[in-house]
Amino acid sequence: MKNTNFEYGEYITLFLNLLISVLIITLALYTNWLFVLNKIKRGWEKVNIEQQKNELQVFSFDLKSNPKDVKSWNDFKQVYAEEFKDIIVEVEKIEFLSKTEKLYAAFQPFELSHKDIASLLSVSLRTVGTNFYRLRLKLKENNFDEDFPYHEKKTTI
Repeated sequence: MKNTNFEYGEYITLFLNLLISVLIITLALYTNWLFVLNKIKRGWEKVNIEQQKNELQVFSFDLKSNPKDVKSWNDFKQVYAEEFKDIIVEVEKIEFLSKTEKLYAAFQPFELSHKDIASLLSVSLRTVGTNFYRLRLKLKENNFDEDFPYHEKKTTI
């Protein structure tokens, strides 16, 4: 009788080992599938981001071929009144921004580096970073999108 009990215990141990092995393999496959699905999803999101950029008509702006003297918001409006009328109109709609913040808001759709903006405006990199930070903060506080075009976010109740 003791032999049969030992055999049953052996079978139970084998069964539990098999069950644990199956669970580990299932978990490994599941996490691998999650990894693959996330990778596919990220690739799909990149396509959507590219489509959005195309829809928003990302502007190309080359400082080297277009070295116009822009030091303030009023200068920007005068120099680029015809070329970038849409940007000027969109930024002017946001009444709570200061003139400096409007200038930085107008530079945002051009996707210039902070270094390029600093050299254009003859200010430090830190100043450019600080002004973009303040711009984003003000837009967020007033429930606006932080990227161009700046629209008020819809609130759901």
